[in-house]
Amino acid sequence: MITFVFSNPLDAVEHLKRIVFDGNATALQLFIIVLVFAILWYIIFAIVKAIIRPLVHNKPWLRQALERDYERSSKKMFKEIGLEFTKEEAIEYTMNDWPKMQAIYLQHLVGSMFCIPSLLGLTDPATASSLAICGILSEMGWELQDMTEILYIRYCKKDGKKLMPGAIVFIFALHHSLTTSLGIPMILYYRNMTTLHWLCFNLQFAAALALMISEYTKLLDIANSQRQLRQFKTLNVVAFAVMIWTRVIHWIYLISE
Repeated sequence: MITFVFSNPLDAVEHLKRIVFDGNATALQLFIIVLVFAILWYIIFAIVKAIIRPLVHNKPWLRQALERDYERSSKKMFKEIGLEFTKEEAIEYTMNDWPKMQAIYLQHLVGSMFCIPSLLGLTDPATASSLAICGILSEMGWELQDMTEILYIRYCKKDGKKLMPGAIVFIFALHHSLTTSLGIPMILYYRNMTTLHWLCFNLQFAAALALMISEYTKLLDIANSQRQLRQFKTLNVVAFAVMIWTRVIHWIYLISE
């Protein structure tokens, strides 16, 4: 039986810790951890965005980078997914979204780090497995709150249909549904399997690195600087190589075990 009545916050924390480290935790108990992660990530994202936004909003270096990126790729991408923006609207949209993008790759990086103790054998197997599943539950929590935010913007904001057209809602719903539907069943059946921990690490670390490189290379002026062009090429080769290793070569090896 699950109780939600605690005499003080420390009791609630201890209760959550017991669920995380309980090798026989139920699906409902695991979902409670997902909800806690959703709330935590919502708060952390709000703090990160509040810190970053005043530091970068409308700064010349960022505006110039987003103008270059608009002409290079985002203009076509916006059109393909149904975002009907003028150039100025597109730049303002991506500028407002820029702090969130930095928080997203940090979130994925944190999620992947939960798996490190298991992958490197840094502690006893039971503890390592419990930490590794936090990587899955963390990702589920973030995706749950992200999808909630998307739906809120779509159906509750004045310009919701313009800001979140059907194509974006569909893409993110499909993307987020995979982890949110498979995460808990995988934990219930394969909690202690190192292969699952590797899959969690590979997916989140590769995503974090790719997003980090993508956000950085947007700032590079590849048309007027050979040095920045070399950086652009080198970093994208690194991102591509990591994706091929984690999501093709190592993935096939892991699922064939």
